[in-house]
Amino acid sequence: MRIVVTDLTRFTNPEIVCLAGIDPTTGLCVRPMLENGNRLDYFPFSAVKEHGIIPGSCLQGNFIPVLGTQRPHVEDHRSRGDVEVVESVSSAAFEEVLQMTAYTSILAAFGALPSERCFARQTAPAVSIATLRLDSPDSQFKLVVGDKYGPPKFKAHVTDDTGYQLSWLPVTDLGFSDHIGKVRRDDPNLLKLNTFLKSQRRLYLRIGLSRPYAPTPERDGYWIQLNGIYSFPNFRKDLRIYD
Repeated sequence: MRIVVTDLTRFTNPEIVCLAGIDPTTGLCVRPMLENGNRLDYFPFSAVKEHGIIPGSCLQGNFIPVLGTQRPHVEDHRSRGDVEVVESVSSAAFEEVLQMTAYTSILAAFGALPSERCFARQTAPAVSIATLRLDSPDSQFKLVVGDKYGPPKFKAHVTDDTGYQLSWLPVTDLGFSDHIGKVRRDDPNLLKLNTFLKSQRRLYLRIGLSRPYAPTPERDGYWIQLNGIYSFPNFRKDLRIYD
């Protein structure tokens, strides 16, 4: 199977990366995980960087659905380490892949609406990754910096096509997360970055759900994060390179 990488997600642990992609022939979303005995591991960041894997890279491998996977993380697939980077798609082809799975509302994407950025464990949606298309970025998207609970991180305010709003979404997009220091040194108030993103014709957001987490007993579930921010027709090339 061949997939086009659409998600490179930064964890708190900098040694691993959550990777996902879309089969361009079927639209199937695949989250490859490496077999390690009876355990499934995320990809090492060192390997992802060494092979220059970025959004739009094509990976070829034998991706096998994980049996017994419960919703919402139905995208999990086993890989026995035979994954090969075969090429990268053009910007136009990358947008076509994103469009294959795109929705214009959170409700349509997940079949339900979260409560304060969280889907309850007992009412888990059918998928854990979805593509949200924003056709009016100027009024639908804004990046800010949050530093209330640790080091500064990008957060996003998003409004879907129905007017439904999600505020303070954690941005886990690897390219954005890893370059926050550089961006803020040149653009401390994110004026340049927001102006650029808002001026684009369209944004595609890869909305992901965390593994189950309960900061309090009443808040037990799957938390929304922003796995990928993709702008068309132009993108910030400095956010898609490895330092």
